[in-house]
Amino acid sequence: MVLLKKESVCDPITVHRVPRHTADDVNKQIHRQTEHNVARLADAPPEAIEQRLAELDREWDIERGARGQRSRRLADRPGTGSNRGS
Repeated sequence: MVLLKKESVCDPITVHRVPRHTADDVNKQIHRQTEHNVARLADAPPEAIEQRLAELDREWDIERGARGQRSRRLADRPGTGSNRGS
């Protein structure tokens, strides 16, 4: 089994931003669900692990896309130094 460092998998900004803006009880539930998922997959066949990794990739793609859209909207604001549309 290969373990990856958190920094190599997740964007550190997202890792800290989401919990800071989420209620403690929700963060605890997310943590419990994560522990459950890891325990469930600990002895799972490789196909099940690959499927879960694919699901996580899709979730992270959505987060990265949303962050990119927010950045583009901010860059298009007047006074931010963007020359787009000029």
